[in-house]
Amino acid sequence: MVRRQWHTGKGQMRTGLFVTWYPAHFAAAVPELLSTSGKSSASLLVKISQATGRRVTHGRDDIHGRDADAREAGFLALKIGSPILAGVHRLWDDQGVIEYGEWCLPSRLAIGYEYSFEAAPEA
Repeated sequence: MVRRQWHTGKGQMRTGLFVTWYPAHFAAAVPELLSTSGKSSASLLVKISQATGRRVTHGRDDIHGRDADAREAGFLALKIGSPILAGVHRLWDDQGVIEYGEWCLPSRLAIGYEYSFEAAPEA
């Protein structure tokens, strides 16, 4: 497996810790997977799709509140056991997992999702 880890925020004001894993054989086709630059992260799924022909067709997110472990607390500049919001995502196609990721945020942050709905046709 290829493991990538990065955080967001500046100095001691950390706003998130993120870790993603990819199948090891993807690294031969997408060398950016081995880069330590967080800037390349956003385009990795596009590059994986272009290089391997595999495209994400399904995904699942699981989110829960819990206490920070020592590693998470260290990266987020929190006390061990501080409340955090943690999540896991899985992205896959019919051949298997393309990306697995975990993340955590300090409790001082909020998460929001935007929704768009089409107007129902008039009867």
